[in-house]
Amino acid sequence: GLPDGGGDVWGQDPEVMGRVMGITAGEKPTIMYYHNADPHVDHRGVCDVMSTIVDLVGSVREAYRFVVWTKELAEGRTDVDAGAISEIPQDAVRIPSNSFLAGFKQRALYRMRSQVQVWPYPHWQVQDRPNLTKAFIERCVGTEEIFIPVKITR
Repeated sequence: GLPDGGGDVWGQDPEVMGRVMGITAGEKPTIMYYHNADPHVDHRGVCDVMSTIVDLVGSVREAYRFVVWTKELAEGRTDVDAGAISEIPQDAVRIPSNSFLAGFKQRALYRMRSQVQVWPYPHWQVQDRPNLTKAFIERCVGTEEIFIPVKITR
């Protein structure tokens, strides 16, 4: 129920933090996966919220931030702030993508129409091009998954 493109606001909102905390505490996860901070404002918002919550939910024993944007994927993209992409740490877990996972990721990306096609949203300005290029999608779905271990500090 959070607005797309509002992660810089809702990522710092105590009410959002409380809602997500309630859901997470109720589910009692032992492992959590969430977005790594990157150039996408909503990815940063999720990372902000979950980075706080992971230390507050007592059932969580492990946590990992998954990487969407890498410096390689930002190459040649003037619309992406490559400076907002952190280096991948040495302790990152790298899992090669297989054909099932690549197909699953591609189907998921294509469900987010603004990412892959020009789509007139009634509450957004009409895009003049898709957000993700064919080359980005091919590299994103066809290489590896990268997970950055999160140090739990409680």
